Amino acid sequence: FPQPVSGIIPYSDPLSYLPQVAPAGSCANTLNATGGTAFIFPGCYTTFNETGADVTLNPGTYIINTGAAAAQLTGGSLTGTGVTLYINTGTLAINNTILNISAPVGGPFNGILFQQSSSNPSDASIIGNTNSNTQGFFYFPNNTLSLNGTFGTLYAGFVAKSLTVTGNLSYNNYASFPNVISPINAAVLVE
Repeated sequence: FPQPVSGIIPYSDPLSYLPQVAPAGSCANTLNATGGTAFIFPGCYTTFNETGADVTLNPGTYIINTGAAAAQLTGGSLTGTGVTLYINTGTLAINNTILNISAPVGGPFNGILFQQSSSNPSDASIIGNTNSNTQGFFYFPNNTLSLNGTFGTLYAGFVAKSLTVTGNLSYNNYASFPNVISPINAAVLVE
């Protein structure tokens, strides 16, 4: 391994311009799906759990506001086009769920598939599924994002305080996906 180099000037967050979202009004939506199918709409969710269910997301922003609890997706599938999952509070834990989801093209969350609030101290964990087809940025500015397993077709970008990768992760640059515009214009790896 190469020796670490000290004294490097830190690189600023290339996505810091993105809005920090706070739940407006009541945050009363819940997703508690076990088996079967569910269709949900953008809004604020105090519970976001799926076990073996096929969940379809309509286009828009989903604010996950679970407090100290986790948003847990296990098995099943999550399908949607033009969606952003914004983790305001709580932990994100995805385990072998088929993710057939893509970020919005345009608007304030252009290209952003997952964004965690900069004030949320919880780390996130995603264990991939080989049948997934996922497009968008994973933005965890003050957290560790752990990726494990195989993710099928993945067009992505990653901005995180720390990124831990184990398993057989292979991905394409999000900007190389047809008809999208990357939310950042330069990529930098900082250790």
